[in-house]
Amino acid sequence: MKKIIALFLCIIIAVSLVSCGTADTPKKDAMDLDSIKTLGDYFKLEKDDGGFGYNNEYYIAVFKIGENTYRVAAKLTESVYNKMEEVDFFDEKRDEKFETILKDVEVFLVEDLEKYVPTDAELDALKGKTGQELLDEDFYECGYNFWDEQYFYMTQGMIEYKIYFNEQVTLADGEDLDVEETIKNMTVKKAEFFGFSGGTTDIETLP
Repeated sequence: MKKIIALFLCIIIAVSLVSCGTADTPKKDAMDLDSIKTLGDYFKLEKDDGGFGYNNEYYIAVFKIGENTYRVAAKLTESVYNKMEEVDFFDEKRDEKFETILKDVEVFLVEDLEKYVPTDAELDALKGKTGQELLDEDFYECGYNFWDEQYFYMTQGMIEYKIYFNEQVTLADGEDLDVEETIKNMTVKKAEFFGFSGGTTDIETLP
């Protein structure tokens, strides 16, 4: 069997914000969410940044402190958005300029994303499902690992999973893999929580 690892863009945030265990795994105490009133408060935190996204209405950022992953969201005025758009994407001081523009913007949401981590029961419920059923439930394939053991990366909403199937796939050297076509008739053996996906900065995932 060809040894290969394929990872795609949709798991960039999952990699940088990997969380161990499931929702049933005890976590350390969460931070004081009420302490963040403005984006300036957020920027001052000692944290691991997990990425951000924005449009003409909202700014959303994901970050990690200790073992917990958080998300902050703020509503942008037209004036603030226009100032952000004036900053060149390739400006080396882009982040610094964004912080200056956004520091006084009030946040309307600060949440601990650990509450979205699937429980053991939710992961067990995926066992026996076919790949096609996962695709029908808005799971998207994001890559695969055929190196030491075989599993597929799949994302649904904000969550990234490692999906193990009962069936094994064999690839010849140089052969391309059509993941969706390959897994549609395969059945899930085990599912694990891998981390948070890029969906965390998607406006559609806001509560």
